[in-house]
Amino acid sequence: MILPKKIVVKLIEKYEEYDIELCLNDSYVAKKKALLAKFVITHHDLFCFVENTKSIKFTYFLYDRWLVSFAIRNAFGPDIENKVIHDIKFKDMCYIKFRKFSSETVNTVASIIREAKQKQLILDLRNNIGGNLQSCLELLNMMVPEGEVLRIQTKNDFKYFYANGKAKKFEKIYVLINENTASCSEITSVVLYKKLDNVVLIGHKKSHKLYTQHVITNKLLGYSFSIADGIWYVDNEDASCLSKYLLAKNENWTELNDYLKFILLFREDKMHFSE
Repeated sequence: MILPKKIVVKLIEKYEEYDIELCLNDSYVAKKKALLAKFVITHHDLFCFVENTKSIKFTYFLYDRWLVSFAIRNAFGPDIENKVIHDIKFKDMCYIKFRKFSSETVNTVASIIREAKQKQLILDLRNNIGGNLQSCLELLNMMVPEGEVLRIQTKNDFKYFYANGKAKKFEKIYVLINENTASCSEITSVVLYKKLDNVVLIGHKKSHKLYTQHVITNKLLGYSFSIADGIWYVDNEDASCLSKYLLAKNENWTELNDYLKFILLFREDKMHFSE
C-alpha cells in the first residue's frame, strides 16, 4: 500500500520531534534523504526506515499484517480489555482486576474504590498491558496523598504530574503483578509503593518498560506509529526498581489462588518471606 508523501514527511517530523533517543547524525540524514527521494513510498519502506534508524525497541511502525494480528487478538471486541472484575475476598477485602488503562476501565475502577466498604484492597495488575497515561494518573490521584506523583523526561525537558490529596485510604493494599505487567501498570505499582506505607507488592518481574509512547494511528491508511517519547521516574527511580520491592517472588505462581494463599498467610503472619 502506498503512503502519501505528505503523510510520510509529517510522520518523520513527529519521529524527530518526539523520539527521546533518536540520533540525527549523517547516517540518519542519508537514510531520510533516500526514503524521501523515492517516487513511491510504501508502508514497508517507512517500516524499514524506522527499524534502521531507531535506538529503542518501543519505537515501531506497524502496518497491514501486524495490524491484522492485533485485530485478531482483539477479535472478541473491546469488552474484554475494558472488563473490570470486582469481587470480595476473605469477606473483608475488595478485589479489582483489569487488563488495560482506559477512561472506561478507570472510571469503573474509581467508582468501585470510592464505594468500597472494605478496609483492604487487592489490586490485580497481572497481564495488565498499560494503556492511557492520563487514565493512569486519574486513578493514582484518588489513591495517593498530595504531591508529585510522576516525572517524565522528554527529549527537551521534564514533565511533572501531581496528586491533589483527595485520596481514598485503605489499611493495606496488595498489588499483584507478573511478567506481563507493563507500562501504566508498572507506573501504578511503583507510585503506590513509593507514596504509601501500606502497600505490599506480590509476584515476579524481570523485564521492565521505562518508556512512555506517543502513538499516531491512521485506520484509513492502515498504520500505527509508536514513538518512545519519554522516560518515567517516581522519586528518581524508574521501572527497574520494581523487582527489588517485591515482598514475594515466585515465577511458578500462575493462578490467582497462588497469590491469595500468600496474602492469607501474610495476614495470619505464618510464614517467612523472601528478600
